[in-house]
Amino acid sequence: MADARPDLLYVSNGAMEREVVALAAESGAAVVCSAGEVEWLRAAGVAQVFVTPGWRQYASARTLRQGRELAAGEWPVLLTVSDGAGGDAAGGAQGALRYRICTEGHLGRAPEAIAAAALAAMAGVRILRTDRVTETRRTVDMIASIAGTRQPARVRRALA
Repeated sequence: MADARPDLLYVSNGAMEREVVALAAESGAAVVCSAGEVEWLRAAGVAQVFVTPGWRQYASARTLRQGRELAAGEWPVLLTVSDGAGGDAAGGAQGALRYRICTEGHLGRAPEAIAAAALAAMAGVRILRTDRVTETRRTVDMIASIAGTRQPARVRRALA
């Protein structure tokens, strides 16, 4: 275990430590960070960077509104769309302070999270962090099929 190396480091609250950055640069790990940390990470030798709006709900909701602009930038954008703990686009859009899903089958804020995932996909956000992987993947695949960037999984009628 002593020589174990990370593939991805996620630090989105602005508390990036120099040791973490050195580890990422040395090991080739990608780093998820806020937009303000990108240049510092690149200068430190981190090869792969993913931008996230941060851990506050208003930042995630703002990312949904500005998704096209961010997605057009140089760095891939990561957004959390969750029906779990606060700090994501769905909770921020609903104005929720904090919420938690307590039981496995409970829908909670699933509709809000799926709606946020759809908006993010349409805006070009490339990486979604979610609690509902299957539903989110199906939603994103559907968005891509409608947009014409992905062939439908099953063609039921002749498509031109």
